[in-house]
Amino acid sequence: MIITIPHILRRSHITFMLIEGGRNTDQIPTKSFVTNFAVSVGSVAIELRQIPNEPIRFMTDPTQKYRTEDAIIAWTWMTFIEQNGTNPNILLQMPMTKASVRAMDTTEQLLQQERLPMPNKFIIAGGSKRGWITWTTATDNNQLVSAAVPVVINILNLQKAKYDASLSSMYKKRSCLVKMFELSISSHWLDGHSYSVITTPRTLLDILIIHISRKWLPLLILM
Repeated sequence: MIITIPHILRRSHITFMLIEGGRNTDQIPTKSFVTNFAVSVGSVAIELRQIPNEPIRFMTDPTQKYRTEDAIIAWTWMTFIEQNGTNPNILLQMPMTKASVRAMDTTEQLLQQERLPMPNKFIIAGGSKRGWITWTTATDNNQLVSAAVPVVINILNLQKAKYDASLSSMYKKRSCLVKMFELSISSHWLDGHSYSVITTPRTLLDILIIHISRKWLPLLILM
């Protein structure tokens, strides 16, 4: 995790967090996209990397292959469905969300330790599966998270996302939904009740939500 605190804090009341990917074998980062953002805006910014922790191998996986990204999501969802939804903690979104929440906690602790102003708002962003996590992270504290910026996937409507995936050549090649199809998860697609239990409460629509399709756009939300 990279935390950038600019020398001049013009907007100390708000912090931006970008949820990113990465692997255990990656080198220690020496630069961050959010650093320039933090300096130009005058606000604390976070880049949270290695969400999710990968690669990973599951003991119950007969192939015993190392899985990453979408393949991990697909495997954990398949296991969740096979267990009749009795263990939601198996879903990859759970530890990804927990890590994101802890990143905000850690940032607050650091600012307090350095006797710097504490933010009262967080803007969180992420692409693809990490865009999914912007929703679930906001669920944990929708008073602190003032804006969620999920990029690419419309996770509030899985049925529609499934249909879109069947039409899009990009999704056919890259989407986590395709990995689900490969494991026959689509034949066990969630009913309305299960969907409502494990996805974002509709009360989150009270906060500012921005959905950006397929590409990054400049984020200029200065509250």
